[in-house]
Parts: sequence; C-alpha cells; structure tokens
Amino acid sequence: MRKSLFLGLAVVIGLAVVSRPREAEACGGVVSGEVVAAALVVTGVYAGTTIGMGVYDLTADDPSRGYGIAEAVVHTPIALAWGAAFIDDVRGPKNEWDDDNSEIWLGAMTALHATLAIHGMYTAGKTRPAKRRALDAAPPPPTYGPPGMVNVGGVRANVTLTPVSDGRSVGGGLGLVGAF
Repeated sequence: MRKSLFLGLAVVIGLAVVSRPREAEACGGVVSGEVVAAALVVTGVYAGTTIGMGVYDLTADDPSRGYGIAEAVVHTPIALAWGAAFIDDVRGPKNEWDDDNSEIWLGAMTALHATLAIHGMYTAGKTRPAKRRALDAAPPPPTYGPPGMVNVGGVRANVTLTPVSDGRSVGGGLGLVGAF
C-alpha cells in the first residue's frame, strides 16, 4: 500500500512539473497531443521509479538481493546518461545566454542516480545470513520460568523447600507454591 501511494504521488508530481502551459513548436509546427502524452507517461514513470526507489531505500530495513539487482540495472544507465549530459554541458561552448546553471542540475541528477546505482550494487552483492528452513529449525524449548518453576496446563507452581509436619514432628520436605 505504501509503495503504491508513493508511486502515485510521484506520478502526480511529475505530471505537474512537466504539464505547465507553454507553446510547443518544433520546426514551425505544433507538437501533437500524442507526443505530449507519451512524454508525460515517460516522465511520470521516470519520476515514479526514481522517487519510489529512493524512498524505499530510506525506509526499508533490509532490501532483498533481487531489489538490489533491479535498482542497479535501472539506475546505472540513467546515471551514465545524466553524466554524459553533464560532461557535454561543462565542455560545450559558452555564450551570453548560457546562464541557466544547468551544470548544477545535471550534476545533481548524475549524483542522485549514481548513488542509487551504487546502493543497488551494494544491496545485490552483500552477504546475508543463510535462511533456515522451517522443517530444519528445532522447536523452541518450553518456557518454565525460573529454576524450580513447573508449568503444566493451567497449573503454575514453584517447587520449594518447606516445613512438613505429620502432627507429631516437623521436618523438611518439598512443596508446591503457586496458582492451581
């Protein structure tokens, strides 16, 4: 339920970011609605996957090996693509209109996806204790409480030393003290 909620929230945020109104023209023509819809779907899946995996990484105690493999497979190529765009932007020619600080955003996205890819590789490769099968596991020992405690059905009693009398003399013996 929590993953679905995060994924839905990520898709809504992604759609809100990319759906701001603007004139979309390329080579003198208006971009068709199908292209815009496809771009929204791709952006929503990208944002949902990135945000969903990031949140899961922060909240999960011990992600599985399969999750680590999936995370590495998804984020390694994305990190490489963002890194290539970052390097191209840094090395590219500068002009008077190049003041948008795109290097900061490209670098941040490269770092984000590289971090997720490295975490996926770590999660996939880390050693885990062997899981014991239910049939191989010994049953837990019965709990009797402190030494001398007897627990039979609804009777819970403590075996203790007690004075015993037969009416003529008093001697030592064993007795039960508890709830019967």
